[in-house]
Amino acid sequence: MCQEFQNLVRAGWWAQVIRCKMLQIVKKLKFLKKSLRKLNAKHLRNIVTEADEDRNGLKEVQLRLQADPGNMELQQEEHLKYQAYRESSYLAEVYLQQKSKVTWLRLGDDNSKYFHSVIKHRRSHQSTTQLRDDKGDWKNDLDLIAQVFVDYYNDLLGSSNKG
Repeated sequence: MCQEFQNLVRAGWWAQVIRCKMLQIVKKLKFLKKSLRKLNAKHLRNIVTEADEDRNGLKEVQLRLQADPGNMELQQEEHLKYQAYRESSYLAEVYLQQKSKVTWLRLGDDNSKYFHSVIKHRRSHQSTTQLRDDKGDWKNDLDLIAQVFVDYYNDLLGSSNKG
């Protein structure tokens, strides 16, 4: 694939375009974009789909390994499937992070509905909505949650009251 990529770039860059210098570059890049998209579709797949397929393959091998735990071939296959899944899931995660950053850059800086929904989501994940006290009872009221924190740190550190 590397050689095919280099050949595509070389052919696209040396293509004759009779225009001004800037327009030549733009035309060559447009030509390359079409060719590189075809190469991508031919050799590379959707990384998220690949991670899902790797996860399913790993689950299948693990199920077979549970039925026959002493099978060394299955153990080796499980190890290889696990390594493939780790790599593809990491790449999928990186891809999705980059994609979310692009969405944020496109929509997040505006004072838009998207911006406010992201902020609201972040705040909800950063807040404590319930907490278990030292007796094991759940507290849902914000004042009671605050009191659980105060009581915990008073027990841990002691009180500053002298008297």
